[in-house]
Amino acid sequence: MEKIVTESYRHLNDNGLLQLVAKHRKGGSSLSKMMEKCFGNVNVLARKSGYRVYVSIKK
Repeated sequence: MEKIVTESYRHLNDNGLLQLVAKHRKGGSSLSKMMEKCFGNVNVLARKSGYRVYVSIKK
């Protein structure tokens, strides 16, 4: 997953966004931290049944 996050940052234009869905207790928390580290921001767009939609915007 780290490669997906870092490569997407390289390929996105400014204000481009990355949205990923993950089960929070099965790696989603780590994914959120990776996105925060790479993009400098992360928001949870939606939550349901333990899954979350994580969104980061390239600034």
